[in-house]
Amino acid sequence: MSIIDTLIIDRSAEDVARVKAFNSKDLAQWTQSERDEYLLASMRGAYNASDLNRVGQACAYLYDLISGYGYDIPGYVPLRTDWTLYDVPTQSEMSTYINTVRSFKSLWSAITDVPSSMDHISHNDANNIERLLKEVDAQIALVSSIYIRSGAINAISGVSIYIAN
Repeated sequence: MSIIDTLIIDRSAEDVARVKAFNSKDLAQWTQSERDEYLLASMRGAYNASDLNRVGQACAYLYDLISGYGYDIPGYVPLRTDWTLYDVPTQSEMSTYINTVRSFKSLWSAITDVPSSMDHISHNDANNIERLLKEVDAQIALVSSIYIRSGAINAISGVSIYIAN
């Protein structure tokens, strides 16, 4: 299983409503199970440290795959993958974050649209950020399945024997 398999693409309005319900209550009124759900279960209706880390890891994974085939990704900047619940991202960090995700879209002509900034993203925007990375991974798999390895052209033309690796 790769990091791509952990990407979340099915957040819903109900997930957002659940977070809003938590935030409307005084923290002293929360039960222990509510605290655990909010802090430990990575609520899908909020974009938090676990989301930032997961997307950062997925971007690094895809970058390694793509660069392994000899391609560069203009605009790619390695993202932080050590966010904690106590970190507050800066505007600059979030600009780098979304621009790095967008760099994959421009390279692969992906279909999925992603927001131009992280300001006031919706659950659909959050889904699309991770959906784009899944789409790019699927395209890489297609390209790698037809990638011509050294000597393959000669094998096809009958000049030599091609041994698949």
